[in-house]
Amino acid sequence: MVRKVGIGCALWLIAAQWAYGSAQNESGEFTQLDLRLPTGVYRCAYGEPLVGIERSSELNERVKVHYQGRVHELRREVSKSGLPRFSDETTGLLWIDLPWKSVLLNLKNERPIANDCTFAPELALAQLDKRVAAERPPQEKRVKKVAKNH
Repeated sequence: MVRKVGIGCALWLIAAQWAYGSAQNESGEFTQLDLRLPTGVYRCAYGEPLVGIERSSELNERVKVHYQGRVHELRREVSKSGLPRFSDETTGLLWIDLPWKSVLLNLKNERPIANDCTFAPELALAQLDKRVAAERPPQEKRVKKVAKNH
């Protein structure tokens, strides 16, 4: 199953790059597309079922990814095709953001975490965070053991 998703993801990315081509301006720099995509919860077909995306008010330079109860800040990378790619080397996450579907990848093992993600307007980020908190098992209280000196 993972292999099929990985191959499908790779083919999807190649098709997107072919469709948009590499957009270079006169100075040789790659032109980056400025797609205005929504903030909110994305429902994914494979892997992690829900991923939250919070966009900054800046010019599409950062996103915050709500994933497994944590919030990760990813910065935009320059891509040859100009398509939006956001990554964080320390966490190893990569979010590829497209109007028709998006994908969250693990850069460390080069596998998709969530694939075929589309915006779910019926869900809000607050609902996603509450849902993740409710699904977590309660943490056991840690009791410090005090050594008795007799």
